[in-house]
Parts: sequence; C-alpha cells; structure tokens
Amino acid sequence: MNEHLKKIAELLGVTIVALADGKEDEKATAEVVLTKLAELQASDAAIKAEQAQLLQLHDCKTIDELTLKIKGMVPAAEKAALEQRLAKIEAEKAVTKAFSDGKLIEAQRDWALQLAEKDLATFNDYAAKAPKIAPGPVDPAVLGNPPKNTDGEPKSFTDAEMKVFQTLNLSDEQITKIKEGK
Repeated sequence: MNEHLKKIAELLGVTIVALADGKEDEKATAEVVLTKLAELQASDAAIKAEQAQLLQLHDCKTIDELTLKIKGMVPAAEKAALEQRLAKIEAEKAVTKAFSDGKLIEAQRDWALQLAEKDLATFNDYAAKAPKIAPGPVDPAVLGNPPKNTDGEPKSFTDAEMKVFQTLNLSDEQITKIKEGK
C-alpha cells in the first residue's frame, strides 16, 4: 500500500481496510479516507456557518475582534451591582435636590430614597409637580448686600439690632460676619 495513503489514514484516525487474506486493501482504505475527509469538510462548513452567525450576532468582522469585545464585557452579576450603585447615587442626588428645593421634609427621606432608587423618573415627576413645603436655601441675590456708609464701609448696627444680637448670644465674630454679609 502507498505509504502516503497510510500516513493520511493514520492522521485521520482511519483504520486501514484489510482483505480476507490479511493484505491491505488500498482502494477500500482510500474510499474510507475520502469519506472521512468529506465528513470533516461538512463539519468545517457547519463550524464556519456558526462562526459567521456568532460574529454577526455580536456585530464583529473577525474572531479576534469578538475576542477583544468579550474580554471587555462585564459579568452579569457585576453589571447588576454597578447599576444598583449608580441608581442609588442618582436617587440620592434627586432626593437632595428635592430637599434643597423645599419639596420634601425629613419625615419623607426614606420613602423618597426608596422611590427614587426604584423608579427615578416617577420620583422626578413627583418632585417637579410637588408644592414647596419647606424653606429652601436663600438666594443671596434676594437678600442683597448689607447697607453701606458713604465711604463704602458696612453700616453700623443700631442699638436695637445690637440688643437682638446680644439676646441671641452672638459673638463679636458672628456679628462682624453678619455686618459683612457673610
């Protein structure tokens, strides 16, 4: 039998066909080798078709591109944890804004955080439509600047104002800050 055919049969895992007298049947072995090659070609075509579907599914052109994309993916459990953390941060920002806008009172804090974490859009809709129920931060532009003398220095407080400050037990430093408008 041809040595090349024997080697090919061995590489393909094909058993060499023997005749009744124990001699090797070259023709039958070649047919088995050809059948095995046809099976491998069909299997290769099926693998290539599956590869093409996988590449198309992930919008990639090559296996290397897909490999890089997969390496960059975040595991589902880690992604869920990150999304939950992000939702909590966004909820805290929204609730803080609602507090500063005077739309919430302290007794509503837990409820507001739970709602904002669960459904931020619904909470934001509530906060936008809710009436102002608590005082928010004072806009410095509304307060204006403290009155000044003709020389540009802050005006001195009246005796009545000083009496109020003393009743409130304000220190000289605090009174000075009030005078400077801070």
